[in-house]
Amino acid sequence: MTTPIETQVNGTPGMAYLQSSSTSDGRTTINVNLKVGTNPDIAALDIQNRVGIATPALPDDVKRLGLTTRKRNPSILMLVAMYSPKGTHNVTFVDNYTNIFVRDALLRVPGVGDIFTRADDFSMRVWLQTDRLAQLGLTAGDVVNALTEQNLQIAAGSVGASPQPKGQAFEYTVLPTAA
Repeated sequence: MTTPIETQVNGTPGMAYLQSSSTSDGRTTINVNLKVGTNPDIAALDIQNRVGIATPALPDDVKRLGLTTRKRNPSILMLVAMYSPKGTHNVTFVDNYTNIFVRDALLRVPGVGDIFTRADDFSMRVWLQTDRLAQLGLTAGDVVNALTEQNLQIAAGSVGASPQPKGQAFEYTVLPTAA
């Protein structure tokens, strides 16, 4: 997935160098560092246009879920830690609350270019019992189709992970759509 984007973005006017990293769960981050004196607004527009050119060469799932292009300074100016002072909420709740409410509020503050959160996205893991699916005359694809029809985003497991035990052959991470 990274190669078509790198190919198009490489050589953008004002670009000093490009760094990219990909994870086994399908996430890719590409950072374009600009030369001193380059107008970041114009460079961001150039980069976004080039990503748009690369989009047709990407897998259908990537096109469906979309790509995000952001202009940001890689230097960290401030760190904020979120927690439940009385312990009334667990880490999953605080992470989800932070991603839904706090992150968006901070992004609306004038002068804030980007927010990088280490909070986990709330998700649902679906474990399929293949023997039970077979008894019902269903396949893993039927389950995925049912979830897709209900307007959910589905990322299929992790690439390179060890196989699941018998009866749990498929693992899907289901991410809720943004409201």
